[in-house]
Amino acid sequence: MSNIPNISKAEEILLKAASFAAAIMGLIAIHGFYKNNIWKPNIRVVAVDYKNAVAQLDVNGKPMTIRGDSSFLISYDWAVRFGFTPKDNGSRFPDRIEILKRGYVKDVLRNANQIALYGIS
Repeated sequence: MSNIPNISKAEEILLKAASFAAAIMGLIAIHGFYKNNIWKPNIRVVAVDYKNAVAQLDVNGKPMTIRGDSSFLISYDWAVRFGFTPKDNGSRFPDRIEILKRGYVKDVLRNANQIALYGIS
């Protein structure tokens, strides 16, 4: 039974279930904190075509294609996109690949020859 006097069997089961649920929620919170604040994705540039704004990437071991000026979600708070530089005539051209965290540029990959992997320190 229990060390606490005057506690019914049902209350004892509910207390055990609540403590188990609290432990599980704590583990989930720790995992979320790790993935959002400590973890970094591994990104390898396989091929890039700046003229057409198309790039083949290897993100955490999985192939990924990015196109145009959209941001592509990698995982959790991380994303990747092309960075554009304006010309004098008002047009824009892509000249880099940007790594985003929470919508802000965290790092810039200029081309496939410059960066082999991102996130390994």
